[in-house]
Amino acid sequence: MARWLKYNTQQRILLGPIIDDTDFKSLETGATFDQAGVACTVIKQDGTHVHVTPQATGAGDWYWLYSEGGIYELTLKATDCDGLGQLKVNWKATGMLPVCEVFMVVPIVNYDALVLGTDNLDINVAQWLGTAAHASTENGTPCVELIRIDGHNVAAHVVEGVLPVDVEYALGHALVAHAVEGAIVSTVETTTGIPAIAAAVWNALTATYVTASTFGLFVQNLAATVWDKLTASHTVTASFGKLIGTNLDAAISSLPQMADLASAGEVADEVWDDTLADHDAAGSTGLALASSVAAPTAAENAAELLDTLISGHTTTGTVGENLSNIDQSITDLIAAIAGTGDTDLTAILAAINTFFADGYTYHTTYEYGPVEDTVGTAIQGAKVLASDAADMSTHIKQATTDASGNCTFYLGYETGGTLWYFWTEKAGYSFPNPDDETVGS
Repeated sequence: MARWLKYNTQQRILLGPIIDDTDFKSLETGATFDQAGVACTVIKQDGTHVHVTPQATGAGDWYWLYSEGGIYELTLKATDCDGLGQLKVNWKATGMLPVCEVFMVVPIVNYDALVLGTDNLDINVAQWLGTAAHASTENGTPCVELIRIDGHNVAAHVVEGVLPVDVEYALGHALVAHAVEGAIVSTVETTTGIPAIAAAVWNALTATYVTASTFGLFVQNLAATVWDKLTASHTVTASFGKLIGTNLDAAISSLPQMADLASAGEVADEVWDDTLADHDAAGSTGLALASSVAAPTAAENAAELLDTLISGHTTTGTVGENLSNIDQSITDLIAAIAGTGDTDLTAILAAINTFFADGYTYHTTYEYGPVEDTVGTAIQGAKVLASDAADMSTHIKQATTDASGNCTFYLGYETGGTLWYFWTEKAGYSFPNPDDETVGS
């Protein structure tokens, strides 16, 4: 049988054994790829042929390699196997008998399925017992028409794709002839159907079924036993009798009687006549009603405002902050006046003038800023101190930066300008203190 080769694929074939042409028995184990007089030809099914030139031992097209027992390996090119059908390889050399090997080139899927086992054969069913197969309506699924079962013809179907079945026996008993097409008839009830049977069972009075050993009598006796039983004799903890006798019965018994219930008018009077002071829980209707009864007067609002400590309301940019700064300024003014140690009005006025003018000939409103972080973003709420002394020993003033990073001081200066020093501070930031600026000109 010809050995199979895979179509259009580079592959190795075995040649030999190669025999000495002198004694016709000795195995040639040293034939080289360039043996004297060597000639190798590949002949294809269609008669075309290729002269092969064996190459040195190794891997690749037409490479020649000794195997064992006078057998040699020759690697064929993919194009050597590009024709299906028979393929012959003839080889000869001086001093050696010629070798002819016959192969069969088969399709790749056949080779992979039947030789390597790595694929499946593609099969299309054309006939069944000589009759053409029905065309499939879905790939991979055969179209089957059922004609006979166990030698008997199948009845013609009424619904497409549904197999018609005539049921004649159930558990060995012949079925009653059906009155409705497609319905199996039971001897229990021939016309009403299962819903009517169920209704008949559950609606039947147990009193009419008292035959000994019947289910009807059993249900009747069970109901009588349960409902006529005194709950007082069943007090086991967590039992159904305990639940009914102790908890449910007691709960029902403790309910007020209709005669004891208050009328709608009495309930309304009780609600509207109740004192709001007794219903002041947070979020309650009573508290809401009580809060809306009387709004505080203007005098009460004023008292609440004026009695509130400024110290708790000094957020940057608020009225509270401004009032706090005014309060600090007044405190500093009083300290300046008290520092004179004099009760003379002229001396006091001089102290006031010195405080506001800082002892300078001129004074002006000076805007300092903007105070910014390392990326140039304005810092709001930074505290800035100003002094005309580098050691902050005289004329200390304070301000707070606004949203644009600026703050305003009332500073004194002399002709040609006066050097003032500024210190800035805020948690989380560092500043190059002090910063000196010339005020006035």
